Amino acid sequence: MKTRALVVDDNADMRLLVRKKLQSLSFEVVEADGVRSAIEQIDIHKFNLIVCDYMMPGGSGLELLTYIEMSFEIDSHFILFTHALEQIAESDRERAIAIDKRDMAELVETVRFLQASED
Repeated sequence: MKTRALVVDDNADMRLLVRKKLQSLSFEVVEADGVRSAIEQIDIHKFNLIVCDYMMPGGSGLELLTYIEMSFEIDSHFILFTHALEQIAESDRERAIAIDKRDMAELVETVRFLQASED
């Protein structure tokens, strides 16, 4: 059975790029274009991995993470995938993995590490 990932980004091109990378790592991928649509998907599906943009119209990745923490028992990994690493407080970096969007190789390496740690 494939593991499921949610990709949350207001940029359709970035969602496509991340989706293709995750599919190459055997993930079934669901996409959301913002926090509201991500919450709708989380209410329907269980995800092993969530890769989320930090800054989006209508809400931030940290707001989505807070919703998940307050609403559900977290058993998925949460990656903030952003160009704004310097804007993420250290305390928030302890809640989620933060990766620069310009480093797709780091995203793939991190996901592979997370997959290996679950085996």
